[in-house]
Amino acid sequence: MTNTKMTPKEFAPHLVAVLGRLTEYTPDKSVHHESTYAPVCTAYGVDEDALGVSSNGTTKGTHRQIGLAMRQLRDHGLTEYAKRGHWALTAKGAAQARADAGLDPQGGPEEIPEAARADSTAEDEYEYEGAEILHLPVARGHHPYSEDAYIRSLAVERVACFGAYSSRSDTCKACPIQTDCGSAISARKAEIAARFDAAEQAGVQIPSKDATVDELIAKASTDETKAKVPARGGKKGKYTPRGDQEVAPAFAQRETVCVQCDEVVAKDAPCTWVQDEGIFHNDCIEPKNS
Repeated sequence: MTNTKMTPKEFAPHLVAVLGRLTEYTPDKSVHHESTYAPVCTAYGVDEDALGVSSNGTTKGTHRQIGLAMRQLRDHGLTEYAKRGHWALTAKGAAQARADAGLDPQGGPEEIPEAARADSTAEDEYEYEGAEILHLPVARGHHPYSEDAYIRSLAVERVACFGAYSSRSDTCKACPIQTDCGSAISARKAEIAARFDAAEQAGVQIPSKDATVDELIAKASTDETKAKVPARGGKKGKYTPRGDQEVAPAFAQRETVCVQCDEVVAKDAPCTWVQDEGIFHNDCIEPKNS
């Protein structure tokens, strides 16, 4: 039976590890995205055909999930699109990959054991046969909230501000689960995108295939919302999004606070989401120039 519950969040750590090996843990060194698919699926322990094909009839479902995982990692500053069709790790992502592999996060490619390098051969690995190997415990960073990922996921589900992360918020900066919250938001985006894929296969009209994940979230929020509360705000003027920021209309999943005016955005109220900032009253943000 096909496991249809594989999410980009589950593929993400394997993609970081594979990019680390393929690039020899070197920041900004790119590889073609197709070269990651097979090793990521192998690392995850699934077949590349485990999710069938997407609605376009050509893209494997696992490849789509890996692509969405890449987007999540990019949003968290771990990866970047080097050029069309090529993916790379950032300095932060390379350090994460090295740490996950039990290597010094600050080290360089020359410190990577030859047998662990992406270009190693059978002859290279043969040199290690018969050698006395001492396995040391890998020191991991202590999570400020809980080492148990399940406990952290429960905390994310229960925080009143979920989905309203802002890079300018002192509260978010000090929050011990901010990274987990961001990952959960990205996973939510991917789940909505997958739901629209299923709807398309069922013949339901959906947004354009060229729509961004954030546009899909806005559409999903509109479909799910029954009560609409008039927006308030504007006491501190209006926020003007940067040209590189994604902006999308939305409805507040729960009562939250506007980044601009610090007043409440009621649950189910129409609002605007801005990448790296959070939720705004519609009256508290200038329209983004095309």
